[in-house]
Amino acid sequence: MRIFFIAKECFIFQRTNSTNLRILRAMEAFVNNGNSTSPLPTPQDYVGFIGKNADYFIQKFEKFSIVPMAFHASWNWPAFLTSWWWFLYRKMYLWAGLCFVSMCIPYVNFFAWIGWAVAANDLYYKHVQKKISELKSFQGDGYSQHLSTIGGVHSWVPLVAVIVTVIPILLAGACAGIFAVVGMGGR
Repeated sequence: MRIFFIAKECFIFQRTNSTNLRILRAMEAFVNNGNSTSPLPTPQDYVGFIGKNADYFIQKFEKFSIVPMAFHASWNWPAFLTSWWWFLYRKMYLWAGLCFVSMCIPYVNFFAWIGWAVAANDLYYKHVQKKISELKSFQGDGYSQHLSTIGGVHSWVPLVAVIVTVIPILLAGACAGIFAVVGMGGR
């Protein structure tokens, strides 16, 4: 019975979270004498910062904002399929480097591959929160014009990822074909 009560309370808290967030923002605006610059990112901030797939991430971030400092395990297919390229695409350079290094360690790389896919959304949430709050504190009311520059994605990453992945495969196939032909001609 106690578990049911706890689950029910968690469900009620989760349903009222967006209301609580609106109340918190209204209180902050009152304390700041009507100044619209709140340290909490708004959905418009997320859209401006994230760019592509903002709707997907806003849904995730609303769930994560219930307990913002906790780790939020969730699955990210693009991060799973592209590993460190996804972090580079989302301008998360430190995480891209750590992911790349962990993927190069034998016997660890398989678990790292799964782990990065599980942690990607949470790492991105914390990255976005930090960058938006830095922009708000340094730029003041004019922060919104810098959101897409600081955030967004690197549009060149998918092209480079395909080139770096496909060219070695093609070269290996060409070398195998050459060795097969040379090997057959020498007999």
